[in-house]
Amino acid sequence: YGELHARILRILTCFGYGLPDCRVWRYWDNGQPVKTEGAPAKTLVMARRGKALIAVASYGPAGEVRLTLDTRELGLAETAAAVNAETGEPVERAADGSFTLPLPRHDFRLLSIQ
Repeated sequence: YGELHARILRILTCFGYGLPDCRVWRYWDNGQPVKTEGAPAKTLVMARRGKALIAVASYGPAGEVRLTLDTRELGLAETAAAVNAETGEPVERAADGSFTLPLPRHDFRLLSIQ
């Protein structure tokens, strides 16, 4: 599938996706620990060992997305920081447990939070 596929698969695997202690919420699951606002987006949320990995995917026009996390459910500190898991660049914190990021049309971002 190419380099992008391999790179993303490495990030998911290194996080522990698929391991018994990795909790996963797909966008259609009840009890979502992440709420999205702004540009239309869907999420895949993973939590493990006091960290979270969130895939945010665009399903419509580009725009800014605000993610509000249930830090207690995810096992995170309210003051947790987020970075783009692909680039290491920091993601803007809107408030404790809340982040904003630009999301291009039909693209995705991976956020590493701890």
